[in-house]
Amino acid sequence: MKDALAQCKKLDKDKFDTMCKIAQAYTDNRECSVQEAVYQLMPELWLRKGYPQVMFVNTNLPENRFHMFKSEEELSELPDDSENVFKKNILER
Repeated sequence: MKDALAQCKKLDKDKFDTMCKIAQAYTDNRECSVQEAVYQLMPELWLRKGYPQVMFVNTNLPENRFHMFKSEEELSELPDDSENVFKKNILER
């Protein structure tokens, strides 16, 4: 960076060109760790790959919402006169 500054002073460049030259010298000649070098060489590697859990919530009007039936095992455990054949969804909880 000192060499870039000296070169800019020698060529009598303005402040903007001087700062660009120093910034270029910093990005081209700085030391970095092995991990950073590998990440820069292979940008398809993700540092962290985590997705938030997504849950579908049916926000239609109550009369337009669909319901899922309980499984046969759950239905067999219900009393014979029970009319509760649908699973509870997140809105009913």
